[in-house]
Amino acid sequence: MAACARMLLEAGAKPDAKNGVGWTALAMATTAELAEVLMDGGAPLDATDSHGIPAFHSAFQAATGADMRRWLAACLKHGADLNAPAGDGHSLTQRILDAALAGRYSGSLLNRSDFDENGRHRGRPDQTEGVLDALLQAGGRIADVDGQGRNALHRLAPEWSGHAPAIAWLIRRTKGSLMRQADPAGLVPELPLLAALRRGRETSEPVLKALAEVEAALLAEDLPTAQSAAPSSGRRWRL
Repeated sequence: MAACARMLLEAGAKPDAKNGVGWTALAMATTAELAEVLMDGGAPLDATDSHGIPAFHSAFQAATGADMRRWLAACLKHGADLNAPAGDGHSLTQRILDAALAGRYSGSLLNRSDFDENGRHRGRPDQTEGVLDALLQAGGRIADVDGQGRNALHRLAPEWSGHAPAIAWLIRRTKGSLMRQADPAGLVPELPLLAALRRGRETSEPVLKALAEVEAALLAEDLPTAQSAAPSSGRRWRL
């Protein structure tokens, strides 16, 4: 498919042409390779659809865990801003975070990029951490809030049906700070997450391990001043 797109571009096809809902070929790309060919061929990354969503925001769904690093590099090469909000108030970084938290890279969900050209499902291992590491290394600001003042953990509440390895990764990378960050309504993710863990609604082991590691690290940071200041309460997160 990428080779076909390259031939069409060389023959004069317009990479900025839109369909009836404002999608360009880039917005509908089904593989990271195809998206890269289109970007190299002049497809405008910021061309928006009828909802104000840029083409490269829609195209992120073409990237699997295995090729997310390559796809992000291609976006940066062509000047994409991973952290700028689109018309709906969400940045590309936030879309990828939300997709990871929903389990898109777990190997258990069916995405349009999970099928080969013959319609066969590829079958993939869990690549969540690799995707999130690639996003962070590409400059994604994982602690940013969306247009409603919510961070990635707020957007999981109140049901907390998210992918536990992604939640654990986010807790580690932010040192637990997102857990206690209040949204404009004063709600913090800490309480619904701990309640969900108590109810067993998460595959809790990765999250519990991350919370324990963050708590240990925070307590270790307190140790140098323990003898000269009031002792730490010692409480971070208790189930």
